[in-house]
Amino acid sequence: MFDSSIAGLFGGWPFLDYEFVPRRLLAAVACSRLATGEAVGLPALRVRSPTDCLSPHLGELVRNTNASRLTEESDQLSPSQTGAVERAKTVIKSRIPPWADLIDIPLRFRIVDRPGVISCSCFSHPQTVFLAEAAFDSEMQLMEQMVHELCHVWAYLIEETLPFQQTPSDVLFTLPSGTAGKNAVEVLGAGYVGATLHRWYSTATTGPAVWRRLAELRQYVAGCVAVVDGVRVYSPSGQELLRRLASFARGAAARQAAHADAWRE
Repeated sequence: MFDSSIAGLFGGWPFLDYEFVPRRLLAAVACSRLATGEAVGLPALRVRSPTDCLSPHLGELVRNTNASRLTEESDQLSPSQTGAVERAKTVIKSRIPPWADLIDIPLRFRIVDRPGVISCSCFSHPQTVFLAEAAFDSEMQLMEQMVHELCHVWAYLIEETLPFQQTPSDVLFTLPSGTAGKNAVEVLGAGYVGATLHRWYSTATTGPAVWRRLAELRQYVAGCVAVVDGVRVYSPSGQELLRRLASFARGAAARQAAHADAWRE
């Protein structure tokens, strides 16, 4: 029987499952963009192969969201910032080698200046990471913001082919952090980022600060799952992600308890 789940189609979830096969999702996205562009008659969609559709700019054309304001308000990275991003990529890949294929895809990095924003990304700007000047305050800060936004980038790629929501809803939720006004898919995205950052920090040198951060992230993921528990607007892929996050939170809690017991011994 054909398995149409995310795990069945792509081997798992980006950043959370090392069994995930990036090329499968990228092939699906490229073919989807090519078919969509041809269907709507985009004159700019002249590509030699489906893989050409993986450029961020062409992805924007295909999504046709007319949401270019964020790009217009942002700037190109300076040479030193570009160098910092490239060095951060190298460190991330060296610490978690299976993530290399998640980072070595066509990406755009832009500088943005918005109050209270240190980094952001959005569905309307595929494969684009917006960073504030403050993101470059330290290498650790930059890497966390890049991992954070790259998780969103890959979630948006999945949603291009398998949206997480199937029933329209105006219901808004408050994240465990206290941030209000988030829809059901945004809560899933927040939990997904929390789990990805937990995986990232679990590779860091252990110590009290890292343990506290891991505990905070585990609680955050569990909190996001609790916020939308019972919500009936998700598609099968959205429900699958919710179950994956719940499983991740339970596993992280069990590992934390085991480490605490070992420490007491």
